[in-house]
This record gives sequence, C-alpha cells and structure tokens, in this order.
Amino acid sequence: MNNIYDVILETSIGERHGKMDVSIRDKSIKGILRILKGEEPFEGIVDASGQCRISGNLSTLMRRIPYTATGTIGEYIKLELISEKERFQLVGKKSV
Repeated sequence: MNNIYDVILETSIGERHGKMDVSIRDKSIKGILRILKGEEPFEGIVDASGQCRISGNLSTLMRRIPYTATGTIGEYIKLELISEKERFQLVGKKSV
C-alpha cells in the first residue's frame, strides 16, 4: 500500500504543513517526511490495526532532530514524535 498524506506538525513555534509519503508492506512501514523545508526518510513497523512505531529525523535550517514516533495510520495519521528534548504531534489525512 502506497499513500501520500497531507500532514501538520505541531511545534512550539506553530503548525508546519507538509507531506508524508508512506509505503506499507506486510509489517514494515517506510517513506519520506517532507516538512520544515526538508525531506527525510523514516522506517518502522506497523500491525494489521494500523498501530505503528517509526524512526527518522526532522531537518530544520539549524539542526537535525532524531525521533521515534508511535501512533496510528489508516485513512488518517496521528503520531507523537519524541526526540531527546522535545515532543511533537503530527496529524494528517490521505491526499486526494
């Protein structure tokens, strides 16, 4: 299954809009997160109900932030990204 999601990342300085390309094969999930004027790959695992755990990086103009995220994916996506110092909420829905 390949999908593109329109996503919003909730940060301390406001909402940031982007895209998330997602590929799911069996229990593996991977793709590209395009947000904060950068694009970074991610990968992880997903179960049949859409519960997932992924890891990747957020790239800003100043730094690269490694994260792990847990949440759900289906028609909508809802993840909590946890970095060493911060937590971010990422929500979105499938692009039309």
